[in-house]
Amino acid sequence: MSQHLLLIPFSAFINPFIVTFLLLARKAISADVDPRYLSCSIPQTCGDGQIISFPFYIQDQQESFCGYPGFNLVCHNSSPVLRLRDDNYIIHQIDYKNQIIRVSNAAIFNRSTACILDRLTNTSIPDDRFNLLSNQTELFLLSRCNSTLLRGSNSEFLKDKVNCSGEPETGPIFSMFDGDTLLGSASEVCEEALLLPVDAQRGENEGIERMLERGFVLNWTASNCSICESSGGKCGFDYGTYHLSCFCPDRPHAWSCASATATEGEFSFLNVHMISVSLSLSLSLALFLSTKEQVGIEARIGIG
Repeated sequence: MSQHLLLIPFSAFINPFIVTFLLLARKAISADVDPRYLSCSIPQTCGDGQIISFPFYIQDQQESFCGYPGFNLVCHNSSPVLRLRDDNYIIHQIDYKNQIIRVSNAAIFNRSTACILDRLTNTSIPDDRFNLLSNQTELFLLSRCNSTLLRGSNSEFLKDKVNCSGEPETGPIFSMFDGDTLLGSASEVCEEALLLPVDAQRGENEGIERMLERGFVLNWTASNCSICESSGGKCGFDYGTYHLSCFCPDRPHAWSCASATATEGEFSFLNVHMISVSLSLSLSLALFLSTKEQVGIEARIGIG
């Protein structure tokens, strides 16, 4: 029974040091993670299954530094929407590897009448960020045309006529691709013309409405994120330097987290080593005090 009594002071003294060591070691290994890295690491979507990541970011859901300037999106009816100039475009597909997106004018889906021209305007692409792929073509929608185009020898225009409500008041509407041999003649007797890009390869055998719903393909111009992502980082934008930034667990880096990995590992090892040394000294002190206490107890109870 006296032997158990001798062990009590030492056990009671050492246990707090073991707990302290485990907590400090855990904190040293999992050092504070940069909040920008955490913020941009959270997957975001508008609800259609497409993951939104750099260079795009969703306003009101993500911080602006998670994306590239001019690549801000909004969510509408569970779809990501990109604003180009004065029009909104629904993004149907994002190919991050090849840096291309398929979009269509949101007005096509939001029109209040059966007329395909309702709310449509000429497509204007900001060439500092986006460019049409070379295999896209231009579609002309001619409206307020003279009805003489559909009479007599001009009946060949019937194949280009677009059915639209309100035709008796505004005249017939025609759709023609750039390069159509009849485009010049039609332009002379039509008051208005819309120029819209379409994906000719996919829309070649489809009706005009379906072709416009499919939209067209753009490639974007922004800093490449592959080096940063392959190193485990998350791309973002530093508005202070106005350059790409690679957000890493420790801090932002210029291009990659690779240089940060070794430094972070060395830092964690050093912290653990220092804690281990401190623990050893603490245990030595605990052992000394416990031994001293045991000697005193032995003397009092007459052991030895």
